[in-house]
Amino acid sequence: MTDALASLHLRRDSPIAPFMQLKSQFEYELVTGHIPPGGRLPSVRKVAHILQTSPATVTRAYRELEAAGLVVSRPGAGFFALSAEGSQSDAHARVRRLAVAFVEDSLREGISLDQVLQILVAEIAEVSARAAHLEVLVVCKADGRREELAMHLRHSLLDLGVEVTSATLEDVAADVEGWLPRMRKVQHVLCLAFDLRELRELLVPRGIPVVPILGALRADVHERLVHLPAGTKVAVLSRSPDFVDGMISAVLSLNPTVTIVGGVSCDDTEDIPDLLASADCVVHGTLARRTLADYEPLVAEAIEFVYVPEDGWTARFRKLIQSEIGA
Repeated sequence: MTDALASLHLRRDSPIAPFMQLKSQFEYELVTGHIPPGGRLPSVRKVAHILQTSPATVTRAYRELEAAGLVVSRPGAGFFALSAEGSQSDAHARVRRLAVAFVEDSLREGISLDQVLQILVAEIAEVSARAAHLEVLVVCKADGRREELAMHLRHSLLDLGVEVTSATLEDVAADVEGWLPRMRKVQHVLCLAFDLRELRELLVPRGIPVVPILGALRADVHERLVHLPAGTKVAVLSRSPDFVDGMISAVLSLNPTVTIVGGVSCDDTEDIPDLLASADCVVHGTLARRTLADYEPLVAEAIEFVYVPEDGWTARFRKLIQSEIGA
C-alpha cells in the first residue's frame, strides 16, 4: 500500500480532471494486484493531504471506482478492493493493454505524447457527450397534435438537455421493425393514454416499454366549456365509440348546465347530420376534426377536445428524468 501511495501524483497542467487522474492511477493499482482483493484503499484524508488536493476530489475518484465495479464502500470503514470475481479487473486490464498499444503505435507514427493525450481527451469528451445525450420520443396518431405534446415536454425538460422528438403511430405501425433500433436508443417512448393500448400491443412484445402521458384539457378549451351558456344544446363527436361516453361525462363535469343532445362516433355517418343539426355546439375529439369538416355548415360552434400533458404528470416525469441523469 505504501508503494501505491508513493506512485500517486497529480499533473496540475493536465487537461484531465484531477479526480479522473486519481481514478486512473488507482485502477492500475487495483487491476495489477498492487492493492489486493479485500485490501483497504488509503483514507480520503490521507490521499488528499499527500497530493494537496481536496477530500471531495479523492471521494469522487473513489466513487467512480465504485461505479466501475472495482471497489466497495463500507460506511465508517472506507473503501475496499473487490475480489476478482466481484470486479471488472479483467476488462480493465484488456482496456489498458489496448491503450498501451495505441500509445506505442502513435509514437511510432511520430505523434508526441502531448498530442496523443489531446486526442484521447477530445475523443473521451465526444463519447461522453454522446452517452449523456438523452432523448424521449412522443408517438401520437397523425392528427393527434403530436407536435403540441412534444412542445410542452420540450419546455418542461429544456434545462435538463433532453431532446424531445415525435413520430406518428401510423408510421410506427407500418414499419415496427424499422423503428426498433431508434426506440432502443431513446430514454422513453411516450404516448397519450388514448393510444396506449394500441402502441403497447406493437412495442411491449418487442421489449420496448411505453410511458402514458396523463393529459389535461388545454386551458382555453377548459374555459370555453365552462362558460357555455346554460341550456346550450351540445352534441359530442368522437373518432372512436369508446370515447363518446367519457367525453359526455367530461363536458357535464365542467358545465352541468348544458344539455347533451347526443353523442356519436365518426363511423355513425347516418346519425351525424341529424345530431349536429339539433345542436348549438359540437364538442369533438381531435381525430374527428376531418369528419366534422364535411358537415361544417350544420355546426353553429365547435369546441375541440385538446389534451396537453397534465401539470402533475409533467412534474413527476421531470423528476424521473432527473433521477436517471443524476441531476
